[in-house]
Amino acid sequence: MKCASECGGSCGGGRLCPVSFGLAFGITWGLAMFILSLVAWLAHWGANTVHVISELYLGYAPSLVGAFIGAGWGFVDLFVVGVLVAFFYNCISCCCKCGKKKEEKKE
Repeated sequence: MKCASECGGSCGGGRLCPVSFGLAFGITWGLAMFILSLVAWLAHWGANTVHVISELYLGYAPSLVGAFIGAGWGFVDLFVVGVLVAFFYNCISCCCKCGKKKEEKKE
């Protein structure tokens, strides 16, 4: 990664761990999908939302089995998103800090 090599591999504080960020996003969204499915199954609230999401998450339905399937899909989906967000954040913040360091050295 170009920006990490310019910073000597250490950009200082403010870096995000992509795996931890992905786990946080994935667990949160997986639980949300699980709870939404159970609420739609037991209370018949949010069934339309579950139906719309089931277009993307195969097997997701307002049922106990569907809740587990949705939790799995939701975890994987937002785990990947969280890893990518943290990776791009680290790259952008590192490059911005390196640019500031170069400007300070010139002065």
